[in-house]
Amino acid sequence: MRSVSDFFSFTVAIAIIGTPIIAIATLELSAIAQSSNEDLRVQEITEAVNLKQSGHYRLEKGDPEGAIADLQKALALFRKWKSPWGERDTLNFFGDVYLKTGQYEKAMSYFQQALKIAQELVKLPDSDPADVAYTLQYIAETYDKQRDYPQALSTYQQALNIFRDRLQKKPSDRDSLRTSISLTLSSIASLYFRSSQYDLALASYQQLLPILAEIPDYYGRVQTLNNIGVIYANKTQYAEALESYNQALDLVRSPCCVVYKGDESAILNNMSALYFSLGQNKHALELADQSTKIYFKLSNENFAGLKKSEVEFLYDVLGEENSNPNLTSRGLSVRANVGDAASNEVTVNAGKANNFNNLAQLYSNSGKYKEAIAFFQKAKAIYQDIGNELGVGITLDNIGSTYSRLGQVEQAITFHQQALTIYEKVKDRTGIGVTSSNLGRAYANLNKQAEALSAYQKALNIAREVGDRSTEAVVLANIGDLLTQRKQIELAIAFLKQSVNVREAIRQSIRMLPREDRAAYKQSVAYTYRNLAQLLLKQGRIYEAIQILDLLKVQELQDYLRDVKGNERTAAGITLFAPEQVAIKTDLQSLIDGSPLVAQIQQVSAQQSDNLATSRSLLIDVQKFGDRAALFYPLLFEDRLYLVLLPAKSAPILRSTTIAPQDFTKILQDFRADLQDPSSNDVKDSSSRLYQYLIKPIEADLKSAKVELLLYAPDGQMRYIPLAALYDGKQWLIERFSFNYLTASGFMNVQPISKAPLKAIAAAFTQGSIKFEVGNEKFAFTGLPFAAKEIDKIADTFPNTTKLVDASFSRNNTVAQFGEYDLIHLATHAAFVSGSPEDSFVLMGNGDRLNLRELREWKLPHTQLIVLSACQTAIGGLVGSGEEILGFGYQIQRTGARAAIASLWTVSDRGTQVLMGNFYSQLQQGNNIINSLRQAQLGLLQTKDNELQHPYFWSAFILIGNGN
Repeated sequence: MRSVSDFFSFTVAIAIIGTPIIAIATLELSAIAQSSNEDLRVQEITEAVNLKQSGHYRLEKGDPEGAIADLQKALALFRKWKSPWGERDTLNFFGDVYLKTGQYEKAMSYFQQALKIAQELVKLPDSDPADVAYTLQYIAETYDKQRDYPQALSTYQQALNIFRDRLQKKPSDRDSLRTSISLTLSSIASLYFRSSQYDLALASYQQLLPILAEIPDYYGRVQTLNNIGVIYANKTQYAEALESYNQALDLVRSPCCVVYKGDESAILNNMSALYFSLGQNKHALELADQSTKIYFKLSNENFAGLKKSEVEFLYDVLGEENSNPNLTSRGLSVRANVGDAASNEVTVNAGKANNFNNLAQLYSNSGKYKEAIAFFQKAKAIYQDIGNELGVGITLDNIGSTYSRLGQVEQAITFHQQALTIYEKVKDRTGIGVTSSNLGRAYANLNKQAEALSAYQKALNIAREVGDRSTEAVVLANIGDLLTQRKQIELAIAFLKQSVNVREAIRQSIRMLPREDRAAYKQSVAYTYRNLAQLLLKQGRIYEAIQILDLLKVQELQDYLRDVKGNERTAAGITLFAPEQVAIKTDLQSLIDGSPLVAQIQQVSAQQSDNLATSRSLLIDVQKFGDRAALFYPLLFEDRLYLVLLPAKSAPILRSTTIAPQDFTKILQDFRADLQDPSSNDVKDSSSRLYQYLIKPIEADLKSAKVELLLYAPDGQMRYIPLAALYDGKQWLIERFSFNYLTASGFMNVQPISKAPLKAIAAAFTQGSIKFEVGNEKFAFTGLPFAAKEIDKIADTFPNTTKLVDASFSRNNTVAQFGEYDLIHLATHAAFVSGSPEDSFVLMGNGDRLNLRELREWKLPHTQLIVLSACQTAIGGLVGSGEEILGFGYQIQRTGARAAIASLWTVSDRGTQVLMGNFYSQLQQGNNIINSLRQAQLGLLQTKDNELQHPYFWSAFILIGNGN
């Protein structure tokens, strides 16, 4: 969402131009009294001073013609009596009249005459060089209005240098000079921003802040903090932007600034736009609604924002995330409305228009396109009334994007072209880039590929020039999509890779934002990642595809746990081969006309893909699990299921099969339902159906590579199923393979496992009942009678076991000493629910709870294994994306522990006791964790107790980490 209007433009106040009016009168009358032209000179220069002041007042009252008449008389009198001071100031006033009425050439002529006089006067004793600087400010503002930004910046800088020099030499005028410095710095910063030189704008505002604090100027600080937030938003440094906005908001709501309600609303508008850019529709709506209410109070007329029923509607239909890539903000830059003071009707109206723009974007994202266009039209009408051309341009661009969503692409192009004309007129480089990108996409939708490529090239050049990473990422992805349509896959991959790398840089800048903000951003860009991964898989570039998908898994972890940094494999981003690096910087037309880079990319990717540093390290990690190990990656896309197999001692294998995601999800859900029902006789049927998709296509490959251990790195909902319980028509998969789950290929913990005698701690909740609430969910748990037998078995197996039961099983008695043990076994309830890590917990025997977030504080460098033999571990409630399983595995790994065992559904107390007894017996005999768990599961499958043969009892537990 691109909220509007220029930065607050600090107009140089007439009262501080040159020597103050009253002071001039006093000085000149004093000089007159000493002159020989007695009465007439006194009389006529006094009249000139009064006429000059009258001209100023008439201009302020909206009577420029009257002002000109008075100033002409004043100027004639000052020239008659050779009063250069009065002539200089009158010329400045004349210039201001023409500046305010848009007659810039005339204004410049008067200011240049005034400057010439000021430069002569400054040579006199006791003159004030600041008078030259005041006229330079006027000249700079005129250049600004003429959109000659380089000349305006140069002239403002001359004025600033004079003020700073004067401050050093004449500290007695400190207050007025600091004010002049702050006004000039603000104007310079505003110009840098409007010419899309964001770093220079930021540096200027940061210089300004301490001056405003010293003056003190609370109003200026509010606006400057807001402006800094705007710049950070345009640089896609969203965390820094929000920090600055919140500082501005805190200050404007403090007792010193409560009258600046217009500024409060402007800041809320900007925050709303930022949250929209992150995909946080509901939060954006909440802030836009708050802004609307303020504008309603400030308005002299009826200001119709959203009615209560409309707000409620939007809350109902807007999701927290945008999964549809066509409904994201697609690189729209955020612009601010600052200086939105209640006393200034023009800026208040601009704020209202911004508000309409924000609300319209939210309507558009809810699918209510006609309502959105109506709000955009309201915004445009206001901008036109107040002469805000930039606002008109932004709104026209937004209308064009909305018509694209309606499928009325020709209409969209018309509006985008109108917006582009305005952006070029006002020299808004960022706006030109954004609209060119939108035009390119519209042309692409009409299959006008030549026009699309031309628009994309222009957008890409500008985005890189101004440092607009958000637009750059969008354009790169759009170019990749267009090249894919043209079947130029190698080139498409190069541009999509760079789009992912730019988005990774943006993601790093938002990693400290709240979870919902990061999750929404991830969801809005995931399409590009998965699209690229699928293209790479189709080209047989398997390692690169896995690298892409591991980045998405890191994002999932980051979104869930907030403080995940990835590792050296994921932090490197996506490697672009040398010809790909050349391609993304090459003119698009020359690329599609038959560039030799295509053949070079094909050759280099075939030679180097398997030899990337990330590829080599991945293969080495797999080999550490033994020659019979293979990494197994099932990946579900829009219409196909890809199966990637990386055997330790042979080439990567890729197989695929056609299936719709909704059909595959249904098979998964049926399978899980049968697994969780120990009385179900249909489990073999549902298991066999899933086997046909997940294993059958690679069955021969598994046999050929002599695979015995599958390192399973599942994606999305596949994290909720145990591969061990798949049925091939004759056997369960557990009878053919061992299994080790991984959070992602990039997070394999391959540290060696100690073979020394295990020192264990075993804790259990066996008696009583505990009730509590987590969020809106109520929990009621009772003790597990078989848990006591379970930990007794562990103590019998490992003589060094410490046992804690019920009340002694508390936070104080356990967590502090966990690091001393090789084996940690917790026989108690747990619930790892989809949502916040704080909502997932392990229940202790005395009622204490450890949440998933707290796991990161554990230091377990010596721990070989953590076992949660409890109900409802690893999943709770509705099946989501499996982020809680991914998060649990990662949290265990970061403690230093080698591996963990947890269950995928609510398990049987008795069945768990039997399985765990078998597991620890195998472990005590010297088997590794992987084989010990497999043998324990086979023990239940092959038991004479028919009830325990059902996979409900033996397949729920999965091993995550390194159980080798």
